[in-house]
Amino acid sequence: MNSPIPDKQVSEIVTPSQIQIINLRALQGFFPIIESVIMNCGVVSVYELRNEVGKEINDVGCRGPLFLVQTRHKELWLVVMNQSSFGTYHTIVSEQTQFQQQDRYLTLTHSDNQCLVQFCFISQSANEECTNVVSRLRTELSESVRFDRFLKQAVTYCSM
Repeated sequence: MNSPIPDKQVSEIVTPSQIQIINLRALQGFFPIIESVIMNCGVVSVYELRNEVGKEINDVGCRGPLFLVQTRHKELWLVVMNQSSFGTYHTIVSEQTQFQQQDRYLTLTHSDNQCLVQFCFISQSANEECTNVVSRLRTELSESVRFDRFLKQAVTYCSM
């Protein structure tokens, strides 16, 4: 009995880094300001609560892969590439953003309390993906705060 012939040669198989590049190119098509993809976070559904609307969480109709990205201005964004229709959803994450994890849900509250965003992870490993995102967010935000302090100290020192 013959062994099955693979669809592609080993040299043609896409590697994870190539997938990141494809994702980066796709994201840059929507937001040219995006510099790098920090993490491919999993697949989510997006819900919003806006204070001016009321206390109801609205399904914004966005479902797809979630990415943690960094812009050229060193901002952290969470971006969802919507699979149900053409488009994206994004929100900026900063040290003022509060986030809370409960099971497969990641809830972000911005400091101005104008918008509450909830990501519901919908894959089989949803709880693990959500935990990984929270861990990575904490790491990235603490590094961002350290970098900002270092930069301010350097500017102060150089201007003396």
